Amino acid sequence: MKKLNKKGNIPLEEVIFVLLNIMFFSMLFVFVYNTSHGVFLSEKLYAKKIALAIDSAKPGTQISVDISELYGIAQENEFDISDSFYFKDNQVNVKLSKEDGYSYNYFTNYQVESVISFPEEDQATLNIKVRPND
Repeated sequence: MKKLNKKGNIPLEEVIFVLLNIMFFSMLFVFVYNTSHGVFLSEKLYAKKIALAIDSAKPGTQISVDISELYGIAQENEFDISDSFYFKDNQVNVKLSKEDGYSYNYFTNYQVESVISFPEEDQATLNIKVRPND
C-alpha cells in the first residue's frame, strides 16, 4: 500500500462548519428553554386567558382573575406588578419583567378598566371592569 503524504490536517472549512453547528444548536437550546420555562409562557397564558374572559363578557361585567403566580414572578424579576397589565386598542398586554411582555388582541369593542388588589400577603387579584364603549 502506498502512503499518501498526509499529516492529518483538518481543513479549515470543517472546523468552521463544526463551530457554526455548535453555535446554532446552543442558541436553539437556549431559545427553547427560555420559551418553555420562563416568564414568556406565563405572560402568554394570562394574556390569552384575560382576552378570552373579556371577549365572553357583557358590558357591566366585573371579572376577577387570581394573579398570585404572576405576582411571585414579578417579585423575582424585581418588577412592579401594578405595571404588568395594560389595556389599549382592544389589546391586553401582560408584562412581568423589563422586557416587552406579551400582547394579545380581543375582539369586543369595550372599554376595559383594571385594578390590582392584594387580599392577603403574597396573593394578588386582577379586577377587570368591562364597560360599553362610549
